[in-house]
This record gives sequence, C-alpha cells and structure tokens, in this order.
Amino acid sequence: KLAGEIDAWFFEAMTLVLAERSRHTLDFMIVHKDGGIELVNVKGAGPVDPNSLTKIKAAADKFFMFRFSMVQKLKKKDAAEHGGKWKRREF
Repeated sequence: KLAGEIDAWFFEAMTLVLAERSRHTLDFMIVHKDGGIELVNVKGAGPVDPNSLTKIKAAADKFFMFRFSMVQKLKKKDAAEHGGKWKRREF
C-alpha cells in the first residue's frame, strides 16, 4: 500500500462457504487499484496439503468474481531455481 500498488489489504477478512460443511478462510484480501479483489493463501516451505489446493480451486470456481492466488515460501535450495524466495500460483 505504501508503494501505491494497491488500495488496501486485510488479514483474514473473509470466510467463503464452499458447501454446507465446508468453509475456506483466506489469509489476505487485497483491493487493487483497478477495483479488483484478490484473495490470497500463504503457505510455508513444506509440502502443500492437497485439501488446501482443492479448497482454493473450488473457491475460484464458485466465486469467479474474485482473483485467487497462493504464495508459498521456498526452501533456500529451491529459491535460486525459481528466481526468488516465494512461488506464486494463480487459480
């Protein structure tokens, strides 16, 4: 926000209902300058739980009006290969 790239960001601001007994709370909600809203999951350096992938893909399908992404911290040995310390996936 200080760099002027986004209008606002919020931590755990939204929980989406995917099905009757399935909810997904995303780590960050970002309001972009163009008015678009991006919902972001942040993951650590370990393996990503397949359930997390299933939920974010289901959320992206159901709530198509939002942008969805997942960023994962990379281990040091993988960071050089990917050009940084974080890997970003969009859904």
